[in-house]
Amino acid sequence: MATDNRFEQRGYWRWVLSVNVAAAAIAALAEGAVMGLGAVQIGQEFLYSLVFANLIGGLMARTFYYFGKPLYRQRFPLNWISILFVIVACSIVGSLAGNVVFLAIGLRQAHTFWTATWFATKFSVVIGLGVGVSAFGYSILRGTLADTTEQLHHKQLAEERALKLAAEAQLASLESRVRPHFLFNTLNTISALIPEDPKRSEE
Repeated sequence: MATDNRFEQRGYWRWVLSVNVAAAAIAALAEGAVMGLGAVQIGQEFLYSLVFANLIGGLMARTFYYFGKPLYRQRFPLNWISILFVIVACSIVGSLAGNVVFLAIGLRQAHTFWTATWFATKFSVVIGLGVGVSAFGYSILRGTLADTTEQLHHKQLAEERALKLAAEAQLASLESRVRPHFLFNTLNTISALIPEDPKRSEE
């Protein structure tokens, strides 16, 4: 069971990584289109966006991995308000963390830090909402499908057990109707008549 859980977690984090890469590509292409960037600059923006996407997406994925079901099980619209709040909060925190990382390695200047952070945060919230809601909706549908499949499997097993029990009961009923002594005596009589009177034994 623990092994299955590990495989399930690996699959989940692989899926999160692919969503993060897709989000980074969307962000880089959108920024390129808005600012009129060339292919090389879009490539550089993709690398920047990949850092933001993994920080924001990783934080979002970790939060939803542990708290997604309880959040979704709240009454509507409180559930979606909570989900949107988590997405926005993760976008803001991840964006701030990304800019701190870029500042630490010298890719951001101290005097432009807050301006760059504000721009990145607005952009991250928009992309985060689009990708986050889509990814969360997909995971809800996937979970619902898995639950439905499991319920159908349990129902099918229950039906198979019921059919097996019915067949066993029918067999037991037939066995109880057969009189072994009568059958044994009849077979003995037929067996004795075969050499003496084959026609009568056949009748």
